[in-house]
Amino acid sequence: MRSLLGRFHRPFARSADEQLLLMNNLGDGSTLSLDFTSGVLDPRLTFTRGSNATFINSSGLVEFAGQNVLVQTANMTLWSGPTNIDTTVWGSQSDPFGGTTATRLTPTTANATHNLQSALVSSATLGSGLRTVYSVYAKARTSRYRFFGMVVNASNAQASFVLTGAGEGTATALFGTGVTASMTSVGGGWYRCEMTWPSSITSASCWCAVLQNNSTVPSGQSFSGQADDVSGGHGIDVYGAQWEQGSTPHTFIPTTGVAKSDIPRFDYDPTTIGSPRGLLIEGSTSNALIWSEAFTSGGTWGYNATTPTTESSHVNPTGNTGGISFAPSSAGGSRYLGAFTTGNTTTAFQTFSIWLKAKGTSTCVVICANSAGNVNSNMTIISQPSGASASVTGNGGVAPTISNLSASGWTRVSVTTAAALGGTGAFNVFMYPNATSGQTTADSLYVWGAQLETGSGASSYIPTGASTGSRNSDSCSIPMSAFGFVTTGGTFQVNYRRGEFGSTNERMAISTDYAAGKWIGAFHNSGSNSAVLGWWDGVGNLTRTTQTAGANKLAYSFGANTGSGATLQLPVSLSVNGSTTSGTFGNGTSNGANVPNLANITYLVIGAASSSTAAPAYSTANRDFLNNCVSLVKYWPTRLPDAQLTILST
Repeated sequence: MRSLLGRFHRPFARSADEQLLLMNNLGDGSTLSLDFTSGVLDPRLTFTRGSNATFINSSGLVEFAGQNVLVQTANMTLWSGPTNIDTTVWGSQSDPFGGTTATRLTPTTANATHNLQSALVSSATLGSGLRTVYSVYAKARTSRYRFFGMVVNASNAQASFVLTGAGEGTATALFGTGVTASMTSVGGGWYRCEMTWPSSITSASCWCAVLQNNSTVPSGQSFSGQADDVSGGHGIDVYGAQWEQGSTPHTFIPTTGVAKSDIPRFDYDPTTIGSPRGLLIEGSTSNALIWSEAFTSGGTWGYNATTPTTESSHVNPTGNTGGISFAPSSAGGSRYLGAFTTGNTTTAFQTFSIWLKAKGTSTCVVICANSAGNVNSNMTIISQPSGASASVTGNGGVAPTISNLSASGWTRVSVTTAAALGGTGAFNVFMYPNATSGQTTADSLYVWGAQLETGSGASSYIPTGASTGSRNSDSCSIPMSAFGFVTTGGTFQVNYRRGEFGSTNERMAISTDYAAGKWIGAFHNSGSNSAVLGWWDGVGNLTRTTQTAGANKLAYSFGANTGSGATLQLPVSLSVNGSTTSGTFGNGTSNGANVPNLANITYLVIGAASSSTAAPAYSTANRDFLNNCVSLVKYWPTRLPDAQLTILST
């Protein structure tokens, strides 16, 4: 402790920049340093979400985080089956990653199908009508069985893959609507075989099959094996089955008895391509609009004197192709693409978001309306291409307008009602190309990725098909015992981005006393646009010290508790963007009984806070989320002087 205290008791021995550099390098005395811009999650952290979710990747594109809804994919001998597969040699085979957990499919002599089948999966997990991808690593042992088949229910989707011999590397979509197939060599005779198609509206199972040729079920699977199949080492080895949302498979995600859909999201700036923003932490929400990319007429979508055009070869914000453009079908006014919802609770703020791109026009007017008519709204540009110069006019009225949209890249905008609307019922959104009057057939716009959610800002995109979609909340925490937390005081540094989703209080890093339902931590109050260091006693008492607006870098410290019971106190300091203030929680009043006792602090929760007494406090609705990214969290096991906090937050 001597060297640590000695270092921090000479705050002006170096320049402020030198001090900051010193404290952000190894050997600065911190016992926890979480750099979320590295794209790696510290193994001491517990992260869960329970659903797939999207983020902006390093190429500036919308991407799913990844999931695997199939189970027992690290050991496929545990799949339900096999059917006419010799099980005497089928386990403990070499896999493509140097292990011995691949499964060998060797046909028996039965004149029938030869396959392995997964457990049933509900399409609700994947989103009805959304594109999904099924992938399996496969390798032919000899040339006797060189055709590998991937099937999702016999009536849904089928594809074949040539693993060796004539035509090796050829993938063929055999059956199903919108099915595509591809295969990629990964070395050692192994291929990653991939098949994509829109998910079904019922539960489905995935099959791995040994085929005789490139024929569909049943002819391609019904054949007689040979007596020396086992002794001759014939068959096809398979490993690492994965079924997920999207069109491109992620790195293999092993599963055992449960599916996995809670991969952390390391977000990037969509304008400054490749610039990391950190770990994305969001609360749960839903997209009330169906067919968010196809804009299929009926249900949610309607076209008034406008005509949609399918843009099958146009690159959308995922980097893949597909989407629509729309334009007036005749000259005149009130030509729009409309989203219509019913039974929508409008007692809270509503936010509509969408990607737009100029085509015949570079202007779009967006009007929101409930059962009482058009409502005042505000438009925000979430992202646009580097160098683009779109601008918004009309905020605070009923027709906010974006002009000068880019024609070379996509601009994402959000439109939020200016007030929490009363009642339930209809809530509609109308998009007018160019203007609400004087429109021509040349006034076309590209659109993609529509979303309507409750709240005062847009969250990460939730794709939908034939049904609405949702995203579960992120949870990230670490036990205090994992990084040497001490009750004599400590200091946290947190770098973060303001929330785009607009929760009332956006949490950064929270030290939580689960036993008493209390916490001490830092958050951003959206109402006053100020950073706050606060404590919560589980019954509604909140004490805070506020700081300047626009905070995105802060440090806070606390000393040891003094007093007890009604006189319990906690000295604290908060520094935001280079400005520091100090105070005391409790102040010797009767509220002191509710001040967090450092001896009871058990978890550090990142990006959220709850008054729940359960650990890890994410089972209740009483929580607020950052709804954006945390880039850095550090902890020192001592209360640093205010001068050091100023440096850390500069």
